[in-house]
Amino acid sequence: MLQIPVAFAPGVSPEAGGCDEYARPRGETLFFTYTTLTLYILPLLIIIPCYTSIAITMIQRSSETTNPIASNRYKRTTIRVLIVGVFFIVMWLPIHVVHLWMAFDPTITAQTPLYIEWHTIANVLMFINSSVNPYLYAFGGTSNPFIRHLKDIGQCCCCGIMKLMYKMKGDTVTGSDRGNDHQLAKIIESSTSVA
Repeated sequence: MLQIPVAFAPGVSPEAGGCDEYARPRGETLFFTYTTLTLYILPLLIIIPCYTSIAITMIQRSSETTNPIASNRYKRTTIRVLIVGVFFIVMWLPIHVVHLWMAFDPTITAQTPLYIEWHTIANVLMFINSSVNPYLYAFGGTSNPFIRHLKDIGQCCCCGIMKLMYKMKGDTVTGSDRGNDHQLAKIIESSTSVA
């Protein structure tokens, strides 16, 4: 909903050779200021209090519990929440700074070599954040269901490798052969010695 006004910002740009994401000349200042406010500042105003509240709650529960496993879980959750928050702040700040730099400095255009370099670096950081975020949430501990599921997939892949190796040797795989690391090692060893 907050991005609906951006739909009305595009205009024709002689520099771009056609349509542009904002109308010139003041459009870029308004466009990048608005997107920085709605895509960075507003989320920060929501994330910081929420993540701080979660961290405080987890720290309090960690100190109240006598169960060391639960205490460690609370501490891991606190660390994970703080890492996700800091990661967002650090990785998304450069793209907004670079955009605002171009919007407010009349000597900088989208074709300025320095702008292109910094914009590329800022975009890479932003995409890294988006790519790494699921892993920051998912890999919070070994008791995590996501981790257990990945281990199951890994074992299934090993079963698939073992079946393939058996087929290459002309053998069949029985139910008791599945997941047997010792047999898998023997198969791999024998297939590499043959090749």
